[in-house]
Amino acid sequence: MPKSVDERFDEKVEPEPMSGCHLWMAFINPDGYGTFRGGASRLAHRFSYERAHGPIPEGMVIDHVCRNRACVNPDHLRAVTRWQNVHENSDAAAHRNSLKTHCDNGHAFTPENTYWQGPERRWRACEKCRQRNRERYLERKRES
Repeated sequence: MPKSVDERFDEKVEPEPMSGCHLWMAFINPDGYGTFRGGASRLAHRFSYERAHGPIPEGMVIDHVCRNRACVNPDHLRAVTRWQNVHENSDAAAHRNSLKTHCDNGHAFTPENTYWQGPERRWRACEKCRQRNRERYLERKRES
């Protein structure tokens, strides 16, 4: 008799007694997350969360409280907004960038010198550098 999806999932998990993590022992993608084929291919931690807690709420992502991407312990997983996930994970580049007070060229991120871009205006850029780059672009365009 074929094994259930839950049985196949559980075969690929090994508890780690020191951390309490349940480590995914099957395929790990290049980003460090386990993937699982329970019908369609999906991320193992998301499957584990949904199996224990139900559907992931709309607009939410799954955060590893333990910061171990290979962990599928549902007690180590929580649904959070993307903003929370990025800003509560001090290793994330977006979090490090949000702490910067100056651009790479030394201009202060003041309200007057900050240009917000992207969907929902979530990314900032230095207005002085943006203007300088635009002037260089227009100069090159005039020359050609």
